[in-house]
Amino acid sequence: MTTNTKIKKPCIRGVSKTVPIDSIEGNSWNPNVQSKFKFEQTKKVIAEFGFLDPCTVRTAREKGKPFDKPQIIDGEHRWKAAKELGITEVLVQDVGRMSDAKAQVLTDVLNNLHGENDALKWSAMVKSINDIAPELIQFLPYQANELDEVLKPSEIDWDAFESGDDPVGPRDDNGKLYKKFSVSLPEATMTRAADVMRKVKAAHGLDNDSAAFALILDGFDAHVAAQASAKSEPEADGGDTQNRRRRRRTKVA
Repeated sequence: MTTNTKIKKPCIRGVSKTVPIDSIEGNSWNPNVQSKFKFEQTKKVIAEFGFLDPCTVRTAREKGKPFDKPQIIDGEHRWKAAKELGITEVLVQDVGRMSDAKAQVLTDVLNNLHGENDALKWSAMVKSINDIAPELIQFLPYQANELDEVLKPSEIDWDAFESGDDPVGPRDDNGKLYKKFSVSLPEATMTRAADVMRKVKAAHGLDNDSAAFALILDGFDAHVAAQASAKSEPEADGGDTQNRRRRRRTKVA
């Protein structure tokens, strides 16, 4: 694969227009699939906010006669959702003639060339929406349990936890509360730690953080023990491992 492709001067391509919904059609290669939940959410969003994001279409290949109907390169799910809602016209960005290869590349690019949510900013945004206009939460493309994880109150009172007064915080083998492990960690790290805790609880069917935290510590102890065991292997084999490493370094040199 070559990487020295000459970069063309950027430009706005195509013509924006409104067309009858039945005057365009999907393509045969689109690999993007949408769950029933996501499709229903697409319909809900279009019904509430309107058809805002145009479908990208081409009218023909680079050579040859035009298609019977312009072909959708991007936006097929939005188009289908609009049809089910009874919408009769949709916005399109018509790029005119385009080869099959370019159209397929553009389909994949427009499907996938997006950023990812920053966990902290996304959480703060969802909470802000819930505080200002909770009726709009229903339009976000997430299952109820995903939103519940963000919106539900914390199970641990961290102020009480830090002071040692929290009755439900993680405890050591002697029943004493662990010191607050977030005291020197940035909020982003704590968000990841909370996500790990949630996954451990789900994987083991737990309903409290104490048991999940204990499992994490057990896993950490096991990891440390395994690392210590691995480091001790050179002595256990009479130095053979170290000799092999020296021979390899000598050959490389």
